Amino acid sequence: MANGTAELTQLIDGKGDCVEALWELAQQQETLIAEQRMSELMPLLAQKQRLLEQLDEFQQRLQPFGEQAAETRQWASPAARTRCRTRQQQTDRLLHEIMALDARCETQLTTSRDALAAQLQQSTGAQQAAKAYRASQATGHSRGGRLDLTAG
Repeated sequence: MANGTAELTQLIDGKGDCVEALWELAQQQETLIAEQRMSELMPLLAQKQRLLEQLDEFQQRLQPFGEQAAETRQWASPAARTRCRTRQQQTDRLLHEIMALDARCETQLTTSRDALAAQLQQSTGAQQAAKAYRASQATGHSRGGRLDLTAG
């Protein structure tokens, strides 16, 4: 293959493999978030970050090919060109699916965080009320009247 089409094919395949690995991790991420297994999520996100860095490297190395007119490339065969184009299209579709999945994961995490914050707020309010009640009982003072249930 002339004009760098062999290199282009290798880069497209490498990018595709990287995106497929990201897809696997993104699916695991969604499961961990849904099951609230946050301690397992952090190492997975570290793995994902390394793959994102690799993906960025592929993107940078592919950039010169994007600036080149496609019709100037000389392929070994029409089948080789079709295979490379198909792989690129599949990779792009999967990358879009990953971005959509990441957005859903972010929404799930935000919802979970907000629910936890609400629970903490309720717990704090209940603790403050109990503390105030105990304080009033300890001093023998209460702000309201006493309810006499013995009178008929």
